[in-house]
Amino acid sequence: MNPEDTAPLFAGGENAEEPEAAPAEAGDGESGLPPFERDLARLEAIVTRLEEGGLNLDDSLKLFAEGQELLARCRAALEKAEVKVRRLLEGGGSEEIDPESLGR
Repeated sequence: MNPEDTAPLFAGGENAEEPEAAPAEAGDGESGLPPFERDLARLEAIVTRLEEGGLNLDDSLKLFAEGQELLARCRAALEKAEVKVRRLLEGGGSEEIDPESLGR
């Protein structure tokens, strides 16, 4: 498990509040979400938290940086899925797609 996957949405500060739990790693028994869905859920939580405001600048920048990393991973997964769909359409649908491979 990556340490960033377990980082709370709010790391504390003057107006510390209960941190929102990060989605669990796939296959760990807690969420069971595939990597893409886990990353997307975490990204959505970060966007919501940043839009709510109330964070100090340092915490906002940390969340923004994590969001940028998640966005890059989600985009890469979607591009990989798009390539597989194109191959299926060009090849008449004979290629098997492993759904687990789409989020990696």
